[in-house]
Amino acid sequence: MSEPSKAQLLNLYFWGFSIRLIFLKSSSLADALGSRVEISTPITSWKKAIEGVNLWKQGTNPYDSDIFHESPLGLVTYDFLLTHAPQWLPVIFAICDIVTATALSFVAKLYLNNCVKKEQSEKVPESAESVLLKPTNIAWVPFYVAAVYLLCPYSIVSCGGKSTVTFQNMLLSVFLLFTVSSKWFLASVALAVLSCHSFYHITLLVPLSMHVYQTASCDQKKTLKIIKLLATIVTCLAAVVTLMLTFHKITGSWHFVWCTYGCILSVPDLTPNIGLFWYFFTEMFEHFRVFFLCTFQLNVFVYTTPLAVRLRKEPIFFLFIHLIIITIFKSYPCIGDVAFYLSLLPIWSHLFHFMRQRFIVCCVLASCTLLAPTLWHLWIYSGSANANFYFAITLAFNTGQVFLLTDILSAYIKREYYLEKGVKYNEDGSLVLMRLQ
Repeated sequence: MSEPSKAQLLNLYFWGFSIRLIFLKSSSLADALGSRVEISTPITSWKKAIEGVNLWKQGTNPYDSDIFHESPLGLVTYDFLLTHAPQWLPVIFAICDIVTATALSFVAKLYLNNCVKKEQSEKVPESAESVLLKPTNIAWVPFYVAAVYLLCPYSIVSCGGKSTVTFQNMLLSVFLLFTVSSKWFLASVALAVLSCHSFYHITLLVPLSMHVYQTASCDQKKTLKIIKLLATIVTCLAAVVTLMLTFHKITGSWHFVWCTYGCILSVPDLTPNIGLFWYFFTEMFEHFRVFFLCTFQLNVFVYTTPLAVRLRKEPIFFLFIHLIIITIFKSYPCIGDVAFYLSLLPIWSHLFHFMRQRFIVCCVLASCTLLAPTLWHLWIYSGSANANFYFAITLAFNTGQVFLLTDILSAYIKREYYLEKGVKYNEDGSLVLMRLQ
């Protein structure tokens, strides 16, 4: 199977850029999208970013109010953009998505090429050779990854609504590129910057460290591998400390810590979103709030250790799985987060054959995407529904994401079993699929 031509790539990037620019150039459409709760949250709202910058310019600390909840790095970046290039903002947002798609396509290419080399060097049963990755099977995957991100409605409307998750996704894609390229120092610094923006991502230090250790040269002694592993962790933590001290110097106080990370942890703003927190804590009795906050927040971190043990041979796949977990269980998720991990799915297209709930997941996500704006209108504008209706659709949406997560995990385990034990076929030549009990 031949690779995509340059004309096809240019055509893809042209339409991805043009569609975003059309949305961004229409101020009424951009404002309408920016006000959608599925697109903009208290953390990623461009309107709040503008208000924070205006307070900063007037000499008022934006972290003394309940308006701006992003890191001082975001504040400085938005201040620079609004001061020096306000007329170029639509182009900048669109270019950021182009950069993200390009970085992700390179991630797919590098990772899959390494997987092909790794699997070809391993001995597998003769019956399992059909399951192995081949260069012809992965030729178009980088193109599909870029296509999914550029043409996914979730990423288009996120960019069109000027959600600041656009910048976060770009930074996350750069981190992934440095990781699969085995550039551990740059990956550690990128992860530190990402973690200072959203501390949930500090958990990605685990798969990064695993990948650094496993990709170290075979000629190196175990002691050198451990030193490289420790250097990765120390570099990331040192970069985090340096950034925090820099933020303190920029803002002149430590108020930003509570206004950013404290806001993410304590969830004071219960504006509806596609997450699980807002409705639950609206109904929560105050004296139970701290206990359930800890319980909810632990979901992002509690799965790290067992998944690291089970997926120790595939740290990049572990990283992907953890991105889905972060998206599901973070306190202020948006559909831009969903678009990012969905664009990575084609990298593991060789697992699709072993998945059993693909149709159900697609139907759930599609129906919830269409019904959410409808139920929001019925609740807020028509008054013919209530918060239960909208929460039901967000709960169904997150259930669909959980189904996707468990399905692709079980598919990975099945394929791993086939590569180790061999493949059995039915009389009609179809593959005998395992059922995990």
